Amino acid sequence: MNDKKICFIMCVNNEDYMEEQVAYLNHLQVPEGYEIDVLNVYGATSMTSGYNEAMHASDAKYKVYLHQDTFIINPNFIADLLEIFEEEQIGLVGMVGTPHMPENAIMWNDFRYGKLYCSMIYQAGISVIGEMSEKYMEVEAVDGFLMATQYDVEWREDLFQKWDFYDVSQSFEFRKKGYKVVVPNMETPWCIHDDGFFNLKNYYVERKKFLEEYHWGKQAKEKVSIIIPTYNREHLIQRAIKSVLNQSYGEFELLIVDDGSTDNTEEVVRQIKDDRIRYIRCEENKGAAAARNRGIAEAKYDYIAFQDSDDEWYPSKLEKQMKVMLESSEKTGVVYCEYHYDGVNGVEGISPSREIPLEQKQGYIFPELLAGNMIGTPTMLVKRECFDKVGLFNEKFPCLEDYELVLRIARNYEVGFVPECMVEVHANTESVTNNVEGYLYASCILAGTYKKELLEYGMFDIIVGSIVEKAKELNRLEDVVKYLEVVMAK
Repeated sequence: MNDKKICFIMCVNNEDYMEEQVAYLNHLQVPEGYEIDVLNVYGATSMTSGYNEAMHASDAKYKVYLHQDTFIINPNFIADLLEIFEEEQIGLVGMVGTPHMPENAIMWNDFRYGKLYCSMIYQAGISVIGEMSEKYMEVEAVDGFLMATQYDVEWREDLFQKWDFYDVSQSFEFRKKGYKVVVPNMETPWCIHDDGFFNLKNYYVERKKFLEEYHWGKQAKEKVSIIIPTYNREHLIQRAIKSVLNQSYGEFELLIVDDGSTDNTEEVVRQIKDDRIRYIRCEENKGAAAARNRGIAEAKYDYIAFQDSDDEWYPSKLEKQMKVMLESSEKTGVVYCEYHYDGVNGVEGISPSREIPLEQKQGYIFPELLAGNMIGTPTMLVKRECFDKVGLFNEKFPCLEDYELVLRIARNYEVGFVPECMVEVHANTESVTNNVEGYLYASCILAGTYKKELLEYGMFDIIVGSIVEKAKELNRLEDVVKYLEVVMAK
């Protein structure tokens, strides 16, 4: 890749436009040490196919995709563009864009930023679309009359075979990969766009494709706060973070709550460049429950998901859970999914068991959950209102704090379920899941807390019996029996 080269790319079917375009390009000032190239694509069957063809044919790091009727009049365009691209997180620059894509996905139906000279059939003049004071404005999508990039991302040729929505789609593809899409602050417009007239022959067919592919509408407006608590996991945290950043559903913030690590966890996290990541440092190690509660307090959005620093999400995990959440009854408070576990003792499998009937995994399943937890923390997607109603994680629990929270939520809300394995749980010797003594005492507390319900559903003897059997295995029977007597007396 030639990082001193700028390639201007056009799909051409009009020689007059092409000649005028080249005349404007020849007047651009090229910074010392840089070179420019022009690639004209003839006979393209779609904008995406033409742009992909040219992208693969050029070794230029910087590519400017523009309509044949867009003319760059800013002589310092290249230097101004390179200055913006000095920020490595910026992937795509447009001249006009919207910070909030409307629900119908028609960009010009909402507020936009940018400046251009436009020439249409009935009028011509300067369009100033939203003033800004910053160097640039981050947007969700830009108009396709000019789109400049410093990274190569495939245009969705597989989806858009005409001449519409390639620009909005590409904006979304860049943002999914963690790059910023921006509109620069222009003192005067950098371009003239000879709009001509609108051809909407295929527009609404392509719009429907966009809505379906990107699940746009209500779902895309909802953002998720994802919380990863971590403690001395410099050797594992990167894997967990990348599995979140690779989600097909990109509308989220990722909060890494460092629970007082003494290793290089912070350095590892800060090396990952993605604006959706927020690193939060806790000076004192208080445990996973406290770290998750700190994350909930710091979270910006109405939906909260949890990941563990030693586990992995499958790429479509969040997308499929949000779909279930938003299509479910308002009574639904949490959505979970299957997970694959691989224990340190060689035991592996899928939880919850696929032998359990589906109706016992979703809906009002508080009785089923009393019999045993099916919902692991890294599988949980929770409405924020649940925490307002039932409270946060109980920081006094030595373990099973996720199960204790799930029971409180399931007592008040219905539960949604994605019947697919969406999480890979990697058990290790440092995992809190190996705190067997804490597990016993937490189980006693839960049995005491829900004594009334366990008796009501005829499960009391079964649950208490299982705790006693486990205590026998660990040679803790006498202590556990005494503790059970205490919690049952409350």
